[in-house]
Amino acid sequence: MSTPTYHPSLALYVVWHPGAPAVSPPPEAGQLAHALHAHFHRDARRLLSRGLGIPVFFRGVPTTPGGPPADIPLDDAEHTVVILLIDDTFIIDPAWEQYALRLHQRVAGHAPGKHLLLPVQMGANRLELGTRNAIRLTASAPLERERQLTLSITHELCRLLLGHQPARNGAGQTPLSSAPVKLFLSHAKLDGQQLAEKLHQYLSSSRSIGVETFFDSRDIPAGSDFAQEIEGNVERSALVVLQTDAYSSRPWCRREVLTAKRLGCPVVVVNAITSEEERSFPYLGNTPSLRWEPQGADRARDVLDMALREVLRATYMRFHLRSLQRMGWIPAQAELQPRLPEVITCLAPSTLGASQEDSTLVVYPDPPLGQEELELLAEANPRLRLSTPTALAMGGTFASGPRTLDKRKVALSTSESAELPGLGLEQEHLDVAWLEFVRHLLAAGSTVLYGGDLRSGGFTEALVDLVMEHRRSARELEGSIVSYIAWPWSMEVSAASEAQLVPKLRFRKLTEDTGMSPEEQQVRRVRLGSLARPTDGTVEDQHVLALNLTAMRGTMAQESHASILLGGRMRGFRGTMPGLVEEAWLTMKDQRPLYVVGGFGGCSRAIANALLGQPAPGLELAAREDSARALVEYRRELGMPAGNTQVPEDTHAAEQFFRARGLAGLNNGLSEEENRRLMVTPHVPEMIFLVLKGLSRLPEPGRPALPA
Repeated sequence: MSTPTYHPSLALYVVWHPGAPAVSPPPEAGQLAHALHAHFHRDARRLLSRGLGIPVFFRGVPTTPGGPPADIPLDDAEHTVVILLIDDTFIIDPAWEQYALRLHQRVAGHAPGKHLLLPVQMGANRLELGTRNAIRLTASAPLERERQLTLSITHELCRLLLGHQPARNGAGQTPLSSAPVKLFLSHAKLDGQQLAEKLHQYLSSSRSIGVETFFDSRDIPAGSDFAQEIEGNVERSALVVLQTDAYSSRPWCRREVLTAKRLGCPVVVVNAITSEEERSFPYLGNTPSLRWEPQGADRARDVLDMALREVLRATYMRFHLRSLQRMGWIPAQAELQPRLPEVITCLAPSTLGASQEDSTLVVYPDPPLGQEELELLAEANPRLRLSTPTALAMGGTFASGPRTLDKRKVALSTSESAELPGLGLEQEHLDVAWLEFVRHLLAAGSTVLYGGDLRSGGFTEALVDLVMEHRRSARELEGSIVSYIAWPWSMEVSAASEAQLVPKLRFRKLTEDTGMSPEEQQVRRVRLGSLARPTDGTVEDQHVLALNLTAMRGTMAQESHASILLGGRMRGFRGTMPGLVEEAWLTMKDQRPLYVVGGFGGCSRAIANALLGQPAPGLELAAREDSARALVEYRRELGMPAGNTQVPEDTHAAEQFFRARGLAGLNNGLSEEENRRLMVTPHVPEMIFLVLKGLSRLPEPGRPALPA
């Protein structure tokens, strides 16, 4: 049975003019584009944050010199939102002006509410796009302009999605109108009235962006009560809890929180405790919160930002899960949970089953919860089966029994790709994708192998935190992630650094002779002496470095059960061919499973093209690399046959190998159709879904354990 093609429910595209090449610093529009990716998808600076998960793509580089960016595939998603960041350089460039006008016409050619074009006026000048009003950035400070932009777009996205969601209040499948988002301020009159009035005053002034507030019984229509009011507006509502000292002691306040959670209404907590609580209310957890200092800065704007963000999260996740269910990724009988499950929701009548033998599948948004929470929820309701959409790729759920990929060792290899900007991506897209692969592999029980030393930018810390989150016991922590480090870089890992990370992250430090033939060892000794450290300065040094990198990659391939490739540089590599080309060859020659993720371009896309029998200009470019050609000639002069280096002589030879093996040589449990999709999809959830599906189809591994 083939896997249904992934069709995102919502996708954002941010378009901006790159400005003159010599201009420094880069234009503000580019910085705002990255801020939008961090806000609506995931912040690469906060690697473990869940984010909203809405896919965000870029259009900020021309496809040809002086031309516009690549076209936007509007119909690749159910709803596509195009954000035009229009500054003066955008307006005066005819190619980009025409690009914007064509986009306006294309969006207008669809049914109303299908897609959305959002022009953003960055300065005093504007670009005429029919009758569409632009979002005007009136603030002067950069941070304020960023916040103004994200708040305005959040509101527009809420309106778009709410217009396509059926109401619960007896209206059947009638879509919700563009009525304002409703924020209910829940407070204790004893010590929360003043704060509630301050927030109410600020939020009332924000009605221009579609916010309506209720903060007292006088705001509830006659003949209604809180439960009826919030139930009738749950899709567009959020409960803002003003947690003062007296809040948890008030029955009515507690009742409001429980009502909101039972109905699936987002809850935001404003922590305004000044002294102490005699008993904190246990059901205020599993929510975002912020601190309100009585004598500190006014954070009303932060409250509004957080509340609208949570309304968007709930709205998008509800819409997204329904979309996946229609596509067949989620079983029709599953209950959809648009927010993270907790005890109160897991004991709801809909999750208990009609009898002791019944079980209920509850699907909640990716990424999966930590293992300690999953075990608690399983104890609270043993008949509950919890899963994310991606976990369903393996045909399983998160439970206390054996996991689908237990005992699997999966190598995950990536490096930067020069093709990212042309694909509407940047390095943060690849970073987030790599970390999500690690997260899901760990959650499924596998050990993750990767080649390289301690990664900068917070990656090492994030990896350790992921291990702690998805392992059940101290025993499972051992070697959850293994970093393979070639000589001479292996000599640079200090004992203190290694001791800090053991046992969660273990190092496989290779020695200078690992994997070398006697002839190669002799060359190294004659050239360098037994203890010398090579550099990139000479072709002889490059030869020795390349031999050691090849040995590291070969060792990792032999000790893994499968390998995954993402991105990969085609220029500036060490050796006779790019590292990912070498890894692919080493994996395929022993008929180990290989997954080639081509959506980030680079080496992986070039390998995919060769496997598909298509032109692979990236591999030709790599073969012409001056340092690689010089190294090939040097090895020929030494009289070293290609077999002594464990890999083909050069990139051309590797390319012929890939073409000869084809897709059948991947041995990865995926069908030809699924592999073809994996090689082109730009969507990270689909990439992970397909890889996990393939891994789950492979037989139980019987390879020896990693050496101590």
